[in-house]
Amino acid sequence: MTDTTPVRLAVATTSGSSGKTTTTVTLAAILAEQGHRILVVDTDWQMDASRWLGIDEGDLDGRVTLFEVLQDRSRIDQAVTASTVPGVDLLPASPELAKAASKLGRLGTERQLRRALDTVEDRYDIILIDCRAGTELPTLAGLVAADAVIGATWAGVKELRNTLSLTEYVDEIADGYDRPLPLVGVLPCNVPATGGAYREALAVAGDMFGDRLLPPVRHSVSVTEAHAQRRQLTSSRRWQAVADDYRAVASALVDLGVLPPTPAKVIA
Repeated sequence: MTDTTPVRLAVATTSGSSGKTTTTVTLAAILAEQGHRILVVDTDWQMDASRWLGIDEGDLDGRVTLFEVLQDRSRIDQAVTASTVPGVDLLPASPELAKAASKLGRLGTERQLRRALDTVEDRYDIILIDCRAGTELPTLAGLVAADAVIGATWAGVKELRNTLSLTEYVDEIADGYDRPLPLVGVLPCNVPATGGAYREALAVAGDMFGDRLLPPVRHSVSVTEAHAQRRQLTSSRRWQAVADDYRAVASALVDLGVLPPTPAKVIA
């Protein structure tokens, strides 16, 4: 059990294909390597984080998922499962979440995830919540359950404007639920090694977000390869460069006080 309340960090965006799921699962693997106990919550009915962590739609027969937890928070113990990454547990999504707004329309449903996590949080150091792009019920539940947010974005002017709209949405949730929910980091993903437009966009982002602008993650075919093989970026030397970018992101989040430092190793 942890001695302190775990970090609950949502990774969010207002536009798809921004790198948020790659960010979530890669940070989970890196932080687990460092000795942290991690829970990943997948709120996206496309199940990308679930698939990266070892659960496909075909594995869901008879399985409790986030959909059922939003109906009955006491079922979270049945839903949480070990992933294929050592040290990382998963609360999986399911395609049923696509209809969650109509099926789970009762008042207070968006708070169920937060209350469910209250009952298991002593098992973890860090809870990472992969939020689907948009404002549907599962995303709202994920943000309500979080205590802080990272915005994943491409390094372009349009995408940076979208990140500003994410900031506004996060602020609305904080006001509506009367508790802090800071946007603690903005992560430029899929950044090409060359190109004046990208450098200019990163400079603008620095002006907009200051210390909250995290180290960029490079554009690389490694992400596509790893996704196709359902393997973590940390698992192959071929993908090491991008994994190291994410290690720099994790280090920056520790420096900002968002994530806890690496646990001290116990020497027998």
